[in-house]
Amino acid sequence: MSDIRTILTSLGLLESEVKTYLAALGLGPSTVIALSKATKLSRQAIYDALSALVEHGIMSSVLKGKKRHYLAEHPDTLLAYAKKRKSDLSVQVKNLKRLVPKLTLQMGGDRPVVRMLEGKEGAKLLSEMLEHQKRGTHMYEVSDLEAVNEVFTEEELMLYRNASKKKGLTYDAILRGEPKTDSKDGTQKYIIPEDKIESFNTNISIGEREINMVTLSGKMYTIQIENKEIRDAMKLLFELAVKGLKKQKHS
Repeated sequence: MSDIRTILTSLGLLESEVKTYLAALGLGPSTVIALSKATKLSRQAIYDALSALVEHGIMSSVLKGKKRHYLAEHPDTLLAYAKKRKSDLSVQVKNLKRLVPKLTLQMGGDRPVVRMLEGKEGAKLLSEMLEHQKRGTHMYEVSDLEAVNEVFTEEELMLYRNASKKKGLTYDAILRGEPKTDSKDGTQKYIIPEDKIESFNTNISIGEREINMVTLSGKMYTIQIENKEIRDAMKLLFELAVKGLKKQKHS
């Protein structure tokens, strides 16, 4: 019987539930007292096990006179229970896949968290990154607008704009090409004419603790790094680039 015990516990049944079911299978309709004696479990443990087993449809109960008897259903019900567990697990695996990116963004500690995804699915990391910013966070961005507008539809770009608006984010942005939308209060844009620099086909966003980089040519890749030290270094590079642009503008 060790094999069946192992299988039943692997299906999520507790040891007390397995003992109760197997005892009832051999005894037939039994009272809590009889099951307690057969399994050497306390009456409370039997009651708890029976409650779960009846809920799973593996056992049922019947009233005989003034006493309630519990009986194990046909072993076929174990197959039905196992199939339901498999179906439920499949759904939970899909849900977990959907939640893993969000959980990854919440990882703490000093170790940098690095994620990379392919295609436009990966670019959704940017909107998730925006959602995790504190309200009113000031962001930094370097973007090739020509490449952005070629790759993303207006509807897809609205995901980012809405996420930014919801959080009240403001930006300092170095942009190749003229933006299609007006600047919001607190946002500073440094425009580089397209004829002054070759396309670099990339968008880089610097948040409170993380950096999001998206390649915008060929097969798209999104790389996200969550580490404050790396983020601070990237912010410093951004500020040095802005100083260079301002100096160039006034020279």
